Amino acid sequence: MRDRHEPGRLERGNITIHATDAEAWTAISTDVVRKAEAGATVVVTSNDAATQLNSLAQDARARAGHTRTPAVEVAGSDGLNIRVGDRIMTRSNDKDLRVVNRDTWTVARVHRDGSVTVKEHGRKARLPAEYVEAHTHLAYASTEYGVQGATVDFAHDIVTDSSSAQAVYVSATRGREHNTLHLVAGDVDVAEARSIFTGALRRESGDRGVEAACENISRDLHGIVLPAPGVDLKLRDELATASWEKRPPGISDTDPAAGIAALEQEYRSALEGVSSAEHERVGAHERASIATWERDYAMVEQVRVNATEATFFRRCTAEEAYERARRQFISKHGNEPAPQPSEQLRETWRREAIAPGCDERLGAARRSVQDTI
Repeated sequence: MRDRHEPGRLERGNITIHATDAEAWTAISTDVVRKAEAGATVVVTSNDAATQLNSLAQDARARAGHTRTPAVEVAGSDGLNIRVGDRIMTRSNDKDLRVVNRDTWTVARVHRDGSVTVKEHGRKARLPAEYVEAHTHLAYASTEYGVQGATVDFAHDIVTDSSSAQAVYVSATRGREHNTLHLVAGDVDVAEARSIFTGALRRESGDRGVEAACENISRDLHGIVLPAPGVDLKLRDELATASWEKRPPGISDTDPAAGIAALEQEYRSALEGVSSAEHERVGAHERASIATWERDYAMVEQVRVNATEATFFRRCTAEEAYERARRQFISKHGNEPAPQPSEQLRETWRREAIAPGCDERLGAARRSVQDTI
């Protein structure tokens, strides 16, 4: 994979194809919980995914009896409370504390002042509350960028048509025990999955996307110029002919201006198609997400009301039911129950709605832009 030889050769067992994004997420989250109960760590695709999976993994570790709740609540930069026995990662070098970016530790104690004592392989450090809040997070799941240069137990990654060769390589090589690359292809289409995978291995992380490519092509359309005056006339004619013969397809040799204008209009129309598809997709996805949020919140609120109104003999059971409902809500939505989702979460939904591979109509619109280049 490092040399990118034979990118179409898919190894059995290391690549899983799913019909939908939801199926891929379910497979990853189920495996992460199972691995966390055994104490393993995994690599995943994004910060949002890592935070959600860390929350699920932390609950699994607690159920398995590997952690306990401290007397003082202290949260890392991911907003998740830290438990004694949790695995956390430090994300900033500090010589005085003797900690390094991307070091992983086990929480030995949470102190009353909010500081946290951590240890690992004979090393020990006490992290001040300010450092913990700004520069640590749970380490059951991390992004491929968060573990570059490190090795974990297992790795998961969803490969899309925006993934780069560098990111895929990291996810496919970080796990000691196993590495799984997930691809979403309609109806589990192997040919489509193969195309996504090989495309990722050919894509550099510095690729700037469709708009940058279109800017370059637009510039090139107007770059057919004659050599400067003063050049030998014969050579000038030869250079001009060579430049003209390299013109993009579709530019007429009898009316080049009309050809260029037609290509530019086709390009603008394709971009308008993308904008329209994105607007429609964002609206539908956000409305559906809000409806699901409000329905789930209403269920949690009803359980909460039941707990407050429960009789003395049923209060404990009712409060446990509410706590389960609250945790299920957090596990599903990555946020505490509230009447309305935050603007930050809405923005996350909007980004998800137009992510590569999320919608065939949007994908077709984006491909039409590529076809005009």
